[in-house]
Amino acid sequence: MQRLTQAVITHMETNAPIIVTGGNFLSDPEIVYAHKAKQFLVSLGVEETSIITISKGYDTLTEMRAVKHLVPNKDISIISSASHRLRVKAIANSLDLTINFIPVDYLSGGELTPYLSWPNANAFLAFQRAIYEYLAIVKYAVSKNHSLALS
Repeated sequence: MQRLTQAVITHMETNAPIIVTGGNFLSDPEIVYAHKAKQFLVSLGVEETSIITISKGYDTLTEMRAVKHLVPNKDISIISSASHRLRVKAIANSLDLTINFIPVDYLSGGELTPYLSWPNANAFLAFQRAIYEYLAIVKYAVSKNHSLALS
C-alpha cells in the first residue's frame, strides 16, 4: 500500500503515467496483482488512462524485464521498499535502465539511539525482512552471475 500510495503522490506531482506490474503470485492463483493494484490506484483518484498494467512478473527481475520494452531510452522512477535499493539498482544496471529510485517503507525514522533491551516481535520482523532482502540479493547475483555495485 505504501508503494502504491507513493505512486499516486508522484503521479500527482509529475503527471507521469503509473506502471504496475505483477502476475499471479498472490495466495489466490486467479488474482493478478497488477489488476488489483490498478483498482486500488483508481480508488485513490488516478484516471484509468494514466495507469499501465503489465500482468507479468513474479519478482523484481522479471517485473523490470517486462517493463523494459515500454521505456526504451527513458528515465523511469521505481518505487519500492527502501531495503530493496541495492538490488533494484543492480538489476536496472544489468538491463541498461536509467532509474530514479524512490524509497518507501523505511524501517527507521532516521534517529538511532543505541540501547539494550529484550528483543521484541518488531525486532524479529525487521530481522526477517533483512534476511529476505539479503537472500534475494544473493539469489540475483548467483542465478544470473551478476555483480552488485555497492553504490
